[in-house]
Amino acid sequence: MGYSQITDLEKIKAIMVSIGKETVIQSFEKNIGLHWSDAKMNNFYICGLKKTAVLYYLDGKYPFGSLVLEFEKEFITAIQ
Repeated sequence: MGYSQITDLEKIKAIMVSIGKETVIQSFEKNIGLHWSDAKMNNFYICGLKKTAVLYYLDGKYPFGSLVLEFEKEFITAIQ
């Protein structure tokens, strides 16, 4: 499987839970500069690349969103 994009909120939530709540929250607050309580779930999306995957947040800083976290692609294949 090459590039893939996930926008389904249920799948995104499942992947976030698999990665670990603390890891996602810390990375979000550090890289995006917002408190987790201010995050809007519909602004997240995931891109699966060849070997890794990335979680992005549409915060208006960049056209395709800001990088929240890079993680192992196995987290995606585990929920599909």
